[in-house]
Amino acid sequence: MHMNMNKMLRLLVAGAPLLMVAGCATGPEAVENDFGNSVRQMTQSQTADPTAPADSNPLDHGDGARINGAIEAYRNSASDPKVLKDQMNADNNR
Repeated sequence: MHMNMNKMLRLLVAGAPLLMVAGCATGPEAVENDFGNSVRQMTQSQTADPTAPADSNPLDHGDGARINGAIEAYRNSASDPKVLKDQMNADNNR
């Protein structure tokens, strides 16, 4: 029994480095060549106007005071958990 245990230990000690080296093998290059394309495609498809950064013309709808009011209303209501809870309850009751 001691002899079998000794052989098994030698096999384990000899085989462990081989398994470790196998973990360092390179993966499939097809995935690496296409890496990041899905993120770029999703970002592009979710952009309403892809030419907007190059367009320096101001928006023709909305004025500064109205937009600032909307931003302030959003900031104030989004920071108040009670308002958010009331809004969610109102939406669920529809």
